Amino acid sequence: MRRTLRRLGVLLVVAGTGLAAWRGLAERPGLPYAGTIERPLWTADAPAVLIDAAHWNDGTSTGRLRAFAGLLEADGYPRLRDGNATRAEVLVDAKIAVVANPLGVLGVLRRTAVAAGLDGLRFFDDDGLITQEIETTLQWVENGGSLLLAADEAPIARGSVGLAARLGVRMRERLVVDVGHSEGAPGNLVFSRENGLFGAHPIVDGFPDAPPVNRVVSFGGQALEPSPGAAVLLRLSGSATEVARAGDPPTTGQPVAGLAQAIAFERGRGRVVVIGDTHLLTADAVAGGPPTGLAWAGTNNERFVRYVMRWLSRRD
Repeated sequence: MRRTLRRLGVLLVVAGTGLAAWRGLAERPGLPYAGTIERPLWTADAPAVLIDAAHWNDGTSTGRLRAFAGLLEADGYPRLRDGNATRAEVLVDAKIAVVANPLGVLGVLRRTAVAAGLDGLRFFDDDGLITQEIETTLQWVENGGSLLLAADEAPIARGSVGLAARLGVRMRERLVVDVGHSEGAPGNLVFSRENGLFGAHPIVDGFPDAPPVNRVVSFGGQALEPSPGAAVLLRLSGSATEVARAGDPPTTGQPVAGLAQAIAFERGRGRVVVIGDTHLLTADAVAGGPPTGLAWAGTNNERFVRYVMRWLSRRD
């Protein structure tokens, strides 16, 4: 009995600390969208976009995805009020759903427990979505909805693993580095026409009225094992490895050559894009340097994200 009470006390302390800490973190939004779009993709009849904000996401329109939300509005997409993108009554008004780093309450508690050195508290299930939410989202896609799922490396990746698996995608969860195809840091991965790390798909090849994507830089993130028949948009090189923790030497990692960091595929009547790095959707501030993400100099990161949304919106 005493052991049970002690265990419950630890749980309550971790819960209170975790939720308080996450509220403080969630209040710090990313930078706003700072670009301009001369010719918005949509001027009328645009499909509505819903950004998930019901699962303690590390990525909402008022948080880290603030720049992404601004880009959507500049391109003419009407944006529904952030809500639960896994509930049928909410999804009914959306054509495109965006789910980025869903943690769920228990996922937040797991991260707090690990940070506090309480790794042994394995009774926390840190999947961000429950089974019914995953099945509802999958059915919505199969009936014609379009989904953008983005998740970073562990520990934050765990909240998206279940949904990705039901879509046929395995998230590897470990941080990807590549000394042979990076700039500034081994985790700033370079994908370009020159290095041959683009796949074949309109999202990177461009559209009849729009030029191709020539260079994309991601910022760490994880590797993806694509579902059968999926198009690889960003392919990891022969020198890419995944490491257990940030700062580990790349030579200690496991090779992930040929795996992906972004993929696109159709599922039933719907469309899906999965990205293993949410920084591509952000303007995350970095101390002593330019913000990562959409506006990274010398890249087509913004064009890439616009084309992701264009393909999901079926404007192809």
